[in-house]
Amino acid sequence: HFPAQTPNTSTTLKHPPESNLSCTKMSSKGINSLLDAEKNAQNLVDAARKERSQKLKKAHEAANSEIEAIRAEKEKSYEKQKADAHSGAGIQEKQLAAATKVEIDGLGRGLDAKAPLVIDMLVKAVTQLD
Repeated sequence: HFPAQTPNTSTTLKHPPESNLSCTKMSSKGINSLLDAEKNAQNLVDAARKERSQKLKKAHEAANSEIEAIRAEKEKSYEKQKADAHSGAGIQEKQLAAATKVEIDGLGRGLDAKAPLVIDMLVKAVTQLD
């Protein structure tokens, strides 16, 4: 058997008061370091969110300007087609009038060429008695 040992206060380890203060300071530095790191991380997150928001806003503005440009182009194209259709109707009307005039002139020339023959036939028909 081993003899029973009684605790000896002289051999028990105790930290001197300066050592406790040193641990508290180290603990405090560690906590402050963590708080600073958390603050820096939050600042980085906030900056990233702000940058993302700005990029989204710019993209939205660019998309709106592109949409407006396309809308203006389509409107211009529509107005041109509308004007062409209206002027096209005028052109078709002029072409039809010219074609009609050509036909009427052709009929007039044909009538002029056959008029003496028709007059002779009528005179013979009226003057001859069967």
